[in-house]
Amino acid sequence: MPPLQPEKHFVVFIPEPFPAQSLGTLGARFEVRQGRTGAAYSEAELAKLLVDVDAIAISSRDPITARVIESAPRLRVIAKAGSKPSSNVDLAAAERCGVRVTWTPGANAVSVAEMALALMLTVVKRLPEVSAHLRDGGWRSYDLLGNELAGKTLGLVGLGAIGFEVARRFQVFGSSVIGYDPHVDAARSSALGIRRVDLPTLYAESDIVSLHCEMNPQTAGMIDATALSAMKPGAILVNTARGGLVNEEALLAALNAGQLSAAALDVFEKEPPPKGHALVVHPRVFATPHIAAFTHEASFRETSWALEDAVRILQGHEPLHLPLDISSLHTHP
Repeated sequence: MPPLQPEKHFVVFIPEPFPAQSLGTLGARFEVRQGRTGAAYSEAELAKLLVDVDAIAISSRDPITARVIESAPRLRVIAKAGSKPSSNVDLAAAERCGVRVTWTPGANAVSVAEMALALMLTVVKRLPEVSAHLRDGGWRSYDLLGNELAGKTLGLVGLGAIGFEVARRFQVFGSSVIGYDPHVDAARSSALGIRRVDLPTLYAESDIVSLHCEMNPQTAGMIDATALSAMKPGAILVNTARGGLVNEEALLAALNAGQLSAAALDVFEKEPPPKGHALVVHPRVFATPHIAAFTHEASFRETSWALEDAVRILQGHEPLHLPLDISSLHTHP
């Protein structure tokens, strides 16, 4: 595909509106069309909206299917703000149609890592319980003793940018970190003090298991009854990655049986989960509405980097934030 002319007028569609601050990345040659906040667009709606669009900048909300891509003759760029576009972009269709796909690796790593640590502290200190006890007129009680992170072992499933940021922070507590990721160089893990192990070892040794891998056919439902039964009795499960990594029925059973002492969940199989969802209301689950990366700083980095790369491609330049190994976008367990 020949480079597009810098003086050309471009149309950029943003289905889920981006923060106004990040739109400064776009110049006068770009017509910006921002979509609706809230419910996702249907495939048919997106196909109509993209008929005369040169670039689309997305989050994880709207699925960019083959039909959507094939209905957009002018489309040259799909810029994903946040996690890998393999979660909601048909990469094969994009490649077939000559559409570049970008994402923003590392843009939300600090925010998600901080959230993972916040969730760990919330459940080990039993903060929801003790706060509710105080509101009910109670005071400190030995029945509500919490625990320390010091001396505990954290098991990270996935050692990408977020996993490494979690490891750095967790070690400050005087704790050890083990990790599983077959795609990360052992030397890099070792340099950060992470002992690489296989999954059975990670489950058996970890006081806290924290998920930081992507959702794909290999990882879907990986935290099932077998995995949960292999975990250290009384362990805590933290998930800030994708809800589909966890079999929710199996997790509920493990909590009810006392195999796990608690779970902290920022993501669910179906989002938003229905009101009264058994895990959301469970007394030993602390749940939040998929907000791990929902900070001012991460939102600005994700959206501005996505738009920056869309601009560069439309003007005939290479993106700045796409990883060197573009094939890694297709599969990464």
